[in-house]
Amino acid sequence: MNKPLIGITMGISNLPGIDQRTKMTRVSNYYAMALEAAGGVGIHLPLATHVLCAALIPRLDGLILSGGGDIPAQALKEPLHHTSCPIQMERWESECLWLDAAMKQSIPILGICLGMQIMNVVAGGGIVQDIPELWPGAICHHAVGKDAMHSVRIQESSKVCAWAGGKTSVVTNSHHHQAIKDVKAPYRPVAWTEDGIIEAIEHPETAFMVGVQWHPERHPDQPDWILSAFVCACNG
Repeated sequence: MNKPLIGITMGISNLPGIDQRTKMTRVSNYYAMALEAAGGVGIHLPLATHVLCAALIPRLDGLILSGGGDIPAQALKEPLHHTSCPIQMERWESECLWLDAAMKQSIPILGICLGMQIMNVVAGGGIVQDIPELWPGAICHHAVGKDAMHSVRIQESSKVCAWAGGKTSVVTNSHHHQAIKDVKAPYRPVAWTEDGIIEAIEHPETAFMVGVQWHPERHPDQPDWILSAFVCACNG
């Protein structure tokens, strides 16, 4: 059986000593490695244009919006918190193009960390710009130099719960200081940490359109369950 081809969006890095007009794209190899473990093939996507999206999306079986920094002020339409480290507008615009093209093609979509936040903001939702300062009683979501491990409660009637084998509680690894709020249609929140932070959203009327706040691609246990379900959906 042919393995599904899954596009992975990339970030931008301008390296010291390199002509700053040159946009260096990069992404952690954890994504491709984890997809391979789950039975898929990861394809690193360049910064999007309408031409690239039109040419590539029909050839892909799924799309991952990868993790990264924070949502830029122009997209949030509000001042940035002093702890924010926003992605470049070029990346924001690229992620939006890939997301829109994948939605129109009706291929499975998985947003990871920043990817989930982008999905929610594009739909009109908001962002908690700094959990430690703006969410009283928050647990640790962002450990220094490593992922924070914590339990996540999953809504029993959700697709995510079914993909978790019916489990309503799982241990995940997170590395974020921002979170989503005001979840807008077509999404619904389906997982939370004990402090009330939203950890997963899903589009209930599609086969697979999900955002998770954690990082399944680098969870110690591979193949990861949500990535396995995603690859299965990409296989049709």
